[in-house]
Amino acid sequence: MSQIHIDQSQGLNLRAIVTGFFEGGVARAQEMNTRRKIKKSLGRLSENELRDIGLIASDLDSLSSAPLSTDAAAELRIKCLSRTGNW
Repeated sequence: MSQIHIDQSQGLNLRAIVTGFFEGGVARAQEMNTRRKIKKSLGRLSENELRDIGLIASDLDSLSSAPLSTDAAAELRIKCLSRTGNW
């Protein structure tokens, strides 16, 4: 049987890689949960109610296609603030 020898510095690097992988997974799971909650709560609103807060239905649909590395709540906030006036 062959043995794999990992010295101390390689062990620390491996630990950092594994830790980063799991932290990334937790962050993605949290983002997915946030998006689910946003879609559930805002999805109940009518077109007029969405317009009152500066959104349209396609903004909610775009949450599904955005990468999980982006903050969905922040993206919606930006869209709300970018729409001004009587649109």
